[in-house]
Amino acid sequence: MNQTREDDVAVRQFYETYGWQRGSSGQYRDAEAFVDLRPVMDGYHRRRDQRVARLLAGEGPLLDLGCGGAPVPVAADGGLRVNLDFAAAALRGARQTLGDTASYLQADICQLPFPADTFGRVLCAHVLYHLTPERQTLALTEICRVLRPGGVAVLVYIQTFARLQNLARRLRLDSRPVADLPPLPYHPVDHRRLQVGLRDRARIEVRSWSILAPEITRTVVPGGRAGRAMVAGVAAVEDHLPRWSARLARYPMLIVRKSRSHDDPPTHGDRPETPPRSEGGQAL
Repeated sequence: MNQTREDDVAVRQFYETYGWQRGSSGQYRDAEAFVDLRPVMDGYHRRRDQRVARLLAGEGPLLDLGCGGAPVPVAADGGLRVNLDFAAAALRGARQTLGDTASYLQADICQLPFPADTFGRVLCAHVLYHLTPERQTLALTEICRVLRPGGVAVLVYIQTFARLQNLARRLRLDSRPVADLPPLPYHPVDHRRLQVGLRDRARIEVRSWSILAPEITRTVVPGGRAGRAMVAGVAAVEDHLPRWSARLARYPMLIVRKSRSHDDPPTHGDRPETPPRSEGGQAL
């Protein structure tokens, strides 16, 4: 079994048997491991999700790649939302959240079963860096292919050299019990490398999805009013100084706006909004 195949099996097994199963808190185990679930962080998480929703507030069907069991709350423009994941457990959880307001498809992000120029908006959060670098390139090519000219994709990545993360490690603040988790492959690259193959097809901007990593906040952010004020200050920096905060981000997001060709209309308003046609995959 080659490395790519081994990694695909490991990621799928992690999320089918662990990540999208409920833990002792009643939350998904993925969230218990990788999210600071204390109430003091609720406002920060809400502002982060609102930031993503604003970026994806345009027209056209929405494709949520690697939607997971707890999809990001983004308006679906008349119900035209497709949630795609390769883990059946994730799609079951997504359906429990969104019900019949969306469609659900089990498929491979590197072989998207849709025609070109299908979606006006694409969200892909915390997926790419679990793929090998070669498959990351394939996935990005597929995302650009199915994105309409003038459409926007938001890709949440992980910083390979996050400044605050490195400081936490030096100060021994990283207390996440990763040794207790099933194996989950990571293959982060410098996000500037990801942009190389997209520059001839899209405009790219980098902002912060989250400066704060749970391994930091669990240790240094107190509960109560002081903690809420602390994280609200960080959220304000991310809102008002997006490019500067991207340099500090543990999780940067790449905002990809696909270029319009000369033959494309200036808007999608005259294009009929019909449900995206799937050319493969397994509907769940």
